[in-house]
Amino acid sequence: MDRDLHILCAHLDDFEISCNGYIFKHHKEYNNIFVHLATNNDYKEPITVKNLNELSKIISKPIIYRQHNYHSTRLRSEMDDLKDSVYKGINFQKNFDVLSHDDKDLHTDHQVCNEIMMGLLKLSDRFVTYYSPSSLNFEPNYFIELSKEQYDFKTKTIS
Repeated sequence: MDRDLHILCAHLDDFEISCNGYIFKHHKEYNNIFVHLATNNDYKEPITVKNLNELSKIISKPIIYRQHNYHSTRLRSEMDDLKDSVYKGINFQKNFDVLSHDDKDLHTDHQVCNEIMMGLLKLSDRFVTYYSPSSLNFEPNYFIELSKEQYDFKTKTIS
């Protein structure tokens, strides 16, 4: 278990919709779980921080939240800056896994997040992408069944 997980999401709701199940299933495999958020959303951030704290309590492990604070419509032009910011938060002396947007996603800001994390493909032990509802040719190949309690938590966070 000497491994970290680095998750890069364009938006707060991407984490809540697409990543909770993975964390519920795999959290015991990681020393540290990092949630890197590419874009700023001052309105929802306090709610998400509260939800992350609750999730931390459920899995009995801290989730380290890193707000990179970029504007979603400028992610493409600021991609190198965001990449540097995310990579500075990774300990390359440790083993790590990556969880990020899929390359078939329609949204440009989601594509940027995928491209940034693709730079870590050869360095990571496991590289997992997730689909958002707007993905083209949705072809899921990995399903995580949630318990009733986990499902209730997830639906609460996205409502």
